[in-house]
Amino acid sequence: MVSKKTKIWISIVTAFTVIMAGVIAWINPFATTTVSAGQYRDGYLLIPEDYDLFGVSINSKFTLLTQSDHTLEDIVANFFIDGEPKPVIEKRSSTKFVITPVRPLEVNKLYTFRMQRKGYEDVTWSFQTGYPFGVVSGLPANQSTGVPVNTGIEFTFTHEGFQDLEAYFTITPNVKGKFERHGSTAVFVPEKELQYGTIYTVTLKAGLALENTNKTLQEDFVFSFETQPKNEKQSQQYQKGWFAFNRVLNEASSGEIPWIPVYYYIYNRYDNKTIEDLTVNTDVYSLGDVESFIDTLKEKDKIPYWASYSVQNNLLPVSGLNRVITFQQVFPGQNKAEEDNYLRLPDQLPKGFYLINTKWEDLTFQTLLQVTDIGIYSVVTDKEALVWLNTVGSGAPAANAKIKSVDTSDVFTTDLTGVAVFDPAVLKKDKDQTIAYLQVTAGKDQAVIRFENTYRIYYDSYYRYYGGGQSEDYWSTFQLDRQLYKPTDTISFWGFLKERDADQTIPSEVTVEIGNQYYRPFFAKSSAIWPGYQGSALEKTVVKVSDGMYQGQIKIPNIQPGSYSITVKDKDVVLASSYINVEDYVKPAYTIEVTSDKKGVKNGDPVTFTFKAAFFEGTPVANLNINYNINFYSGNQYVESQVITDKDGVAKVSFIPDANPEVQGMQSLSVYARAQLPESGEISASHNVTVFVNDIYVQAQATLEKEQEKDQGEGKIKIQVNHVDLEKYNSSDENDYLGGPVKGKSIQGSVTWNTWERIEVGKYYDYINKVTYPRYDYKLRTQTVRTFTAETDAEGVATAGFTPLDEKDGYYTVSIQTQDQSGRTIRYDHIYVSGSTRSMGYYPYSYDYYYLEKEKDQYKPGETVALTYKFGEKALEGGKFLFVKAARGNLEWDILDSSKLEFTMTDTYAPNIYVYGVWFNNRVNIVSRQEMIQYDYRDKKIKLTAQTDKETYRPGDTVTVKLSAEKGPSAFINISLVDEALFALNDQYVNTLDRLYRSVSSGLVWEYRSHANSGRDVADGTAGEREESQSGGIVANDS
Repeated sequence: MVSKKTKIWISIVTAFTVIMAGVIAWINPFATTTVSAGQYRDGYLLIPEDYDLFGVSINSKFTLLTQSDHTLEDIVANFFIDGEPKPVIEKRSSTKFVITPVRPLEVNKLYTFRMQRKGYEDVTWSFQTGYPFGVVSGLPANQSTGVPVNTGIEFTFTHEGFQDLEAYFTITPNVKGKFERHGSTAVFVPEKELQYGTIYTVTLKAGLALENTNKTLQEDFVFSFETQPKNEKQSQQYQKGWFAFNRVLNEASSGEIPWIPVYYYIYNRYDNKTIEDLTVNTDVYSLGDVESFIDTLKEKDKIPYWASYSVQNNLLPVSGLNRVITFQQVFPGQNKAEEDNYLRLPDQLPKGFYLINTKWEDLTFQTLLQVTDIGIYSVVTDKEALVWLNTVGSGAPAANAKIKSVDTSDVFTTDLTGVAVFDPAVLKKDKDQTIAYLQVTAGKDQAVIRFENTYRIYYDSYYRYYGGGQSEDYWSTFQLDRQLYKPTDTISFWGFLKERDADQTIPSEVTVEIGNQYYRPFFAKSSAIWPGYQGSALEKTVVKVSDGMYQGQIKIPNIQPGSYSITVKDKDVVLASSYINVEDYVKPAYTIEVTSDKKGVKNGDPVTFTFKAAFFEGTPVANLNINYNINFYSGNQYVESQVITDKDGVAKVSFIPDANPEVQGMQSLSVYARAQLPESGEISASHNVTVFVNDIYVQAQATLEKEQEKDQGEGKIKIQVNHVDLEKYNSSDENDYLGGPVKGKSIQGSVTWNTWERIEVGKYYDYINKVTYPRYDYKLRTQTVRTFTAETDAEGVATAGFTPLDEKDGYYTVSIQTQDQSGRTIRYDHIYVSGSTRSMGYYPYSYDYYYLEKEKDQYKPGETVALTYKFGEKALEGGKFLFVKAARGNLEWDILDSSKLEFTMTDTYAPNIYVYGVWFNNRVNIVSRQEMIQYDYRDKKIKLTAQTDKETYRPGDTVTVKLSAEKGPSAFINISLVDEALFALNDQYVNTLDRLYRSVSSGLVWEYRSHANSGRDVADGTAGEREESQSGGIVANDS
C-alpha cells in the first residue's frame, strides 16, 4: 500500500523489459575509413544513398532491404527516426523500401533509425551525418600584437584535400609568398619579412572547395594581427614604461584651461635607483572646421583599439596645420599627485577643434580636443536615441539645435528643453559598425558626439548575451518535469508565452532543443568551426502554441553524462531556457527520516532522536546500519557513532546538550545520518533541535521620541521579561515559546552615545565627474550618557529613560544585563536606539558617490516612487536634472529643476525599470548610479491545494486529484507525476511567479557625455578653475 504524505507522490510498481538495440557503428568525424552499411540484422538492412568519407549527407535518402516480404502499411507503422517526425516511405518491392526524412538532417549529428517488431527487440541503426568543410583555427591569433615579422600564416582545416588556396587567399597590405601543405594545415610563407609595426588582415574567401566532394567553405574566414615594432630602441622604449591618452575625443569649454586625462607608468628598472621622471613635449594644432575635424576623427578611429605598435606608423599628419601652443610637462616617477594624471595645457583655447601631439623621446601620442560650450549628454538603446543639450556657463537649454548623423545625413532638432529623440538606426550604415558620429550645431557653436560600441555599456546587457541571450519581448516561463535524467530518458516540458507590447504576437509554434554542454564562442565573426561543436542542437522537437501555452516531450539522444541546456526558440530567437543533468544514476530504494521527541529542549535536559528507514511505498528497512553524528557547537560537543534499525526500520539515540558558561539565548543542535547499501549508494538525512540555554527570555526596545524634528527629544527604554514555556513550544507548530511575565527581575543597563570622528588624510580628484574630494579615515568615539537599574513589574516590564546630548552626527545604543532563574548571565550590548541616527548613519560613508536614494526596493501598483539625487548624504541643488527611466531599450525621461523625482508605479513598469539621474550643474553632466525599481508582484500569487480521492492506492488504480485555488482568476494548471525517489537525488525548485516576473535589462547600448575630462572642482556647480601648476608652456602662433 502507498501512504499519502504532505506532498502527493504516487509510486506505482511496474515491470519493464530492457531492450538491447543493434547499432551499426558509423565513422568518427576525424577518421578516413570506408563507410559500410553492415550486414542484415534480423532480416533487415538500411543503406544511406548519399554519403562520403565524412558521413551521411544531410539530404540523403535511405534504402531499407528486408529478407522477407512486407507490406507498405507494415513498414510505415513500425519504422521511425528517433526524435524526428515520421519519414516518408515509398515501396519499390515487397523487400525494398525508400525512406526519406521529412526535413534535412543536421550536420555532425548522430541519428538513430528504428524498426519496431511486435514481441521482439527493435532493430536499430545509427548514422553520423557529415560535418561542413571549414577552418578550425588561424595563426597568428586574431587581434594579436607583437607578432614577429618572419612569421608564417597558417590555416588548420577540418579536412585534408583543400584546393586552389591561392585563388581564395588575400592579405592586406599585399604580401608575396607561396603555400605549403602539411596534412590538414596550409601555411603561407612570405617571400620577405613583413613590415614592422603594421596591422595585417588575412582573408580566406568562401567558396574554397574540398577535392572529390561537393563541400566548400561557406563563409569568409578573417583575422587580423599586428607585427612587432621596427627597432630595438622603440621596443625598449615600451619596456621602459608607457604613456597614453585615456580618450580619443576630449572636450573643454571656452572659459577653462583644458586638462586631458592620461595614463602612464614608469618601470623601476633598477631596484636601488630612484624611478626616472617622464618628460613629454606637446604641440597643439588647430584643425579648422567641424567637417575637417570629423574626417580627422574617422582617420584616427581606423586604428583598432587592440593595436599597440602600429599607432606610431599611422600618426595623423601635422604638416600644414596651424600650431597654436607648445609646452613641456614632467610626469613624476614617484610621489605622484592627482593632477599628474592629466596633460595640463598652459592656457585657454578659443572655440574650435584641435589635435594634441605629444612626444616622449622617439614615441608620439595623439588625441583630439574640441573646445565648445555645448554641454552634451546622450544615451542610445536598440529602440531609441536621446540627446540632451545645454549651454556651459549659463545653464540654458540649447533649444532648436541641429543634430546631424554623419553616416546617414539625417538631421534632428532639439525642443525647448534641449532634447532630441530619434531612431538609433540612423547612427549605423551597417550592422558591423562599432563607432558612430553626430554633428551638433547650436547657434555659432559646434561639437561632435562620438559613440563607441566596442562593449555595451551596462552589465545587464552582458548578462543578457552571455547568460543565454533570452528575448525580453515576452512574459515567459518554462518548466521541465525534473532536472535529473539518464542518457536515454524522455523529457516532459511545458511553458507559457505572452507578448509584453501590443505590437507583438506570440509564435504559433516553438522549437525545443537539447543543446551541447555549456559553451559559447566569444567572437562570432572569427570563430572557428570545431568538429563536435557546430552550434546545432543535439535533439529538437517542434510543438504548437495555443493561448500562449505549449507542452510536449523530447527524447535525450543517448548523450554523455554532464550538464546540458534546454532552449525554447522561435526560429533563432531564444524565448526561454533551462538545464538538465544527465547521469547514469542509481535511484535510491529507500529514505531515511530523522525526528526528535521535542523540537525545543532546555539546556541540560535529554533529547531523543529517532532514525526511520523505509522504502518509498512505506515498507520499513530492517537491520540497516546508520552512521550518525550529533553536533552542539555551543557546548563544544560532537558525537559520531552507529546504530542498527529494528524490524520496524527504527533506531533511537539520546543526547544531553550542555552549553558553555558564556553562551546565552537559543542555540541549534544538529544531527546528521547516512546509510549505504551496495545497490543504492549513500542516502542521508538531517534534523535540528532548538536548545534554550536560559529559562527566561529578555526583549529590549529603545526609541528617541520627539514631537518635531528639531526637538532634542526624550529617550525611552522598555525591557520585557518572560518565562520560556517549552511545553507550549513543543505542542504547537507555531514558534511561540513565551510564557508568563517575570516579576521583580532586576536589570542593569547603560546608554552610550556613538559618533564617528572623521579625520582627513589627504585628497583625491575624480576626473570623470571633475570633483576634488577629501579622503578620510574614521574612528569610533563613545560616551556614556547614563547608567540605570530597573525592576520588572507584574507584567514583566522594566522601563528607563535618558536625556539626549546636544550632539550631532551619531547614534545611541543601550546595553543591559540580568540573570535567569538558574543564575546564568544574560547580556545584550549595542541595542540600537530607533530614531537616534543623525546626519551620519550607523556606519559612516567611507567614500561619497552620486546615487538616487529610494525608500524601498519594491512598489505595488498605485504606490508613489520617490527618488532623491544625492552626493553622499546631501541632496544636490542648483542646475537641472534629467531623470531617465529605462527598460528593454524603452526610454522615459523628465527634466526638473529639483533633485527629487516622484512617479506612480503602474503595470507598464512591470517587472522592473532602471532609473538614473543626470545632473547638469552648468559646467558638466554628472551621471548617477542606476537604481532598479521593482514591481511588487506578490499579490499576483495564486495558492493551489491538491487533494486525492483516497489515502492509498494499488498498482493499476485510478487516482483522482482535486485542485483548487484560494483566489485569483481562472488559470492554466500544469500537473507532473514524478517518482519521489528522483527528487531525493536531485530536488527541483519551481516558482512560476518569480520566473514570470524575472528582471529585464535597461537595454542601454551607447552613452556619451561631454566635458568629462577637464580639471575643475564643480561639485557645487559654482566653483572656479583649479589651481594650475606651472608647466613651462609658451604660446605660439605659427602660420
